[in-house]
Amino acid sequence: MNESIVEYIKNCVNQKKDFTIRLNNKNKLEKPIYGYVVSITPLINIEMNLHQMCKYVFNNKVIEINEDTYKLYIGGWLEYGKGKLSTDISIITEKKHEAMQIAKYCKQKAIYDIVNKNTIYLN
Repeated sequence: MNESIVEYIKNCVNQKKDFTIRLNNKNKLEKPIYGYVVSITPLINIEMNLHQMCKYVFNNKVIEINEDTYKLYIGGWLEYGKGKLSTDISIITEKKHEAMQIAKYCKQKAIYDIVNKNTIYLN
């Protein structure tokens, strides 16, 4: 994938597609193909418009951070009925139970199952 992260996000927005991506250590876009997506954004409160956020993420290599346990991703989705793009910083875990625990800790309402392409709401 040779397009920049900003171009990729713009294309997703124009096509009304959700996305979860990161830059790998070779500066290539990487998309997860399995696991559960959990937003950790409340732990990293970022308030800026999409262009500013993408520029910040790219310039500071925010999503290139590789921790021992999790890789950070940037995610986006259209809030249906509002026509508004929401973005967050997320992690991917292979275990549904672990994803739900992290989501509760981060005060999230749901996680996303990549394989089954569905949102799982917390009780």
